[in-house]
Amino acid sequence: MLATGIMTAEGWHPDINSVTYRNHNPGALRSSPFAIGERDDFALFINDDVGFFALCWDLAKKCKGETVTNLGPNSTLYDLIKVYTAETEPQRLENYTMIVQRIADVARGTSLIHFTQ
Repeated sequence: MLATGIMTAEGWHPDINSVTYRNHNPGALRSSPFAIGERDDFALFINDDVGFFALCWDLAKKCKGETVTNLGPNSTLYDLIKVYTAETEPQRLENYTMIVQRIADVARGTSLIHFTQ
């Protein structure tokens, strides 16, 4: 559900025709080992399934502390979102957080270890 929350917050939807949708990149990933290239400064995937897999893989790595982001199992959902979005505008960060919380059905202070089980 975490990946679905991120996907929704990133605006991945066919009716919107966002860059995330056009690039088969529901997580708005900038790069990924699974990408076939880049378009509009975002990773480009061969299809939606590969893009969703890449998002899930990226989130799993972050939740386990296996990235350079300084996130790990004891980090919170809010910590993840702050790093993931690199958003600096407080209201936009709060809106993003609320979308992910609602869809993932967890509190903002939920430890990322919750998502690794």
